[in-house]
Amino acid sequence: VRKYLPFLQRASEIEAGNPVVAHYCRVHAVEQLVLAKVRGETDSESYALLMRTLEEAEGKKSALGIESAAGREQMQDFAHSVFENAVLADRSSGGAAGVPADTQLYMAGLFLETLAQFYGGTLPREIAQVSDYCRQRAHYLRDCS
Repeated sequence: VRKYLPFLQRASEIEAGNPVVAHYCRVHAVEQLVLAKVRGETDSESYALLMRTLEEAEGKKSALGIESAAGREQMQDFAHSVFENAVLADRSSGGAAGVPADTQLYMAGLFLETLAQFYGGTLPREIAQVSDYCRQRAHYLRDCS
């Protein structure tokens, strides 16, 4: 369950300002929970989280009136923007609006990972490499501080 919570936390944090991105973060968590269930890696807690998140995602999708092409484009633009800002923060050895570069890189990796839902569940190699870089760099920066 812990593995999927960061996506749901990001969804909650950005819900008010960007409900479409929050929706796709939830959808990604649902897809990952379903895959874990198929692999036999779920317990009652993760199944309950799956059902709650699925209900919430479906309910908010209807309310948002999301069109898949526009939603995909908005999610991709958002993920790439977060990544670009994180790289700039890392290069300047600081963080935008008081958010440390390692945190920004970690979040960029998460948002990039959510894009897998638009590619049949598997990120294209280039995006996967960028997402991995973000996470590795975030861990490195945390270890150095």
